[in-house]
Amino acid sequence: MAVVHQALTLRQLRQRNGLTQADVAAFLECTKHCVSQYETGRRRVSLVTALRLAALFQVPIETIAFPRIPTASNRD
Repeated sequence: MAVVHQALTLRQLRQRNGLTQADVAAFLECTKHCVSQYETGRRRVSLVTALRLAALFQVPIETIAFPRIPTASNRD
């Protein structure tokens, strides 16, 4: 279940920053398909990749590695 929440968080962060999957892929030096898999939960984000994503989105590593689980009280 955590992978699903991580995927949703990654997509939200990318969209909030006005980036495309291709932009993120270029930053990570991977393919757009790889970024798509991160965002759908089909592929887990490694610690190194999580650190790079945190730097890209300027958020604490915990935001990427341990995304909060949406509840009725903390939904965006």
